[in-house]
Amino acid sequence: MGAVSTSQVEEGGRCQGNINCVPICPVQAKYNAGKSLAVGYGVYSGDEVGHVVMGNVIPTDTRDAYLSRVAAIEAGIPQEKTTPVIWGQNEGYLYLNLRDFNKGSRKNDLMSPIAADLSKDDMKALAAYFTKLAWPNLQQPSAAKDVSTKALTAVGSIGCPSCHLDQLQGDGTTARLAGQQSAYLKQTMLAFRDGSRGNNPGMSDLMKAISPEDIDAISQYAAGLQILGGSNGR
Repeated sequence: MGAVSTSQVEEGGRCQGNINCVPICPVQAKYNAGKSLAVGYGVYSGDEVGHVVMGNVIPTDTRDAYLSRVAAIEAGIPQEKTTPVIWGQNEGYLYLNLRDFNKGSRKNDLMSPIAADLSKDDMKALAAYFTKLAWPNLQQPSAAKDVSTKALTAVGSIGCPSCHLDQLQGDGTTARLAGQQSAYLKQTMLAFRDGSRGNNPGMSDLMKAISPEDIDAISQYAAGLQILGGSNGR
């Protein structure tokens, strides 16, 4: 099939499916990012994704079908331990972090290119979609007693429940930590501590106030929590 030029796409032309355009057009750039996300979450492999993108060139119904398939990975459990659970995450938190990826204040090799061209409406729709899904049970064990004691001491010293609430379930724009992937929690807290994640300076200050050993204990403790009550498994 023939290719469509960058100028044609910008003027509303429809991509003809050529995946080797030079220079890469906006459609192809979004397709590449979308495929990376789908493969990362284990939904598709290789070119099975097809030419489906989160842009205004592909019809909305096709885009919605793609988002549904991305979300259809079994029970919402990411394939990588350092990839966060987003099913059932708090809506405001999801939106704000998509916004931060979009603006560049939060950086990630996978998410940054995906979010770069999302509109505000796209980000709000994605946040609203994923927050309605049931939080998966990752079957992570409860932390050992000594680890829990260390974690609770650290949590109390920096006031985590004041924002993340009593069961670390978060609310609104604050992340749910309970039941999140342990490796992701540890990686994220360490990133706040060393400044490599910079979209929340307050969190960076808090993480610098505790030790890496405290962070390890908190990640194990929070990962093993199951929220009592609530709706939609959250």
